[in-house]
Amino acid sequence: MTYKLALYIPLAVTAVALALAALGVFFIKRRHKQKLALRFAFVCFLMAALVGGVMAPGMFLDRVTLDERRLEQPHGIWFMPGYGPKGFDLARVREIAIGVRERTARRGRRVSEEVWTATYEDGSTEAVVAGDLWKHHDREIIERLRKRGIVVNDLR
Repeated sequence: MTYKLALYIPLAVTAVALALAALGVFFIKRRHKQKLALRFAFVCFLMAALVGGVMAPGMFLDRVTLDERRLEQPHGIWFMPGYGPKGFDLARVREIAIGVRERTARRGRRVSEEVWTATYEDGSTEAVVAGDLWKHHDREIIERLRKRGIVVNDLR
């Protein structure tokens, strides 16, 4: 089973990027070409590039896969992925505990993360911080894991 974002979400982000680019063109086409209008155009093009070039493709490619072998989700930015997907080898998993841990982010801000920790048959553990898409479909993922005979302890 592969979970993805609903198609309208990345399409809406793409539409925002196109609207920002059109707004940038509008500011450039102004008759008086004032400095302020050119600055607004620059900001619009910059935001369009960020939204349309980074966010939208990432949203189209975001997925969580639960199959016979693995529960996994790719991580990183679409043009610079991480070192392989994060997830678990389900053939060796004995149990999964879902908890919340707090960490200190930049400037001392406290951030809560949902962490899924798998305990394997040999006693080793592997922890994965769940992404937004993973968290959105967590109930269905937990149900499917339990149907496979994997013990899931929800400690949130």
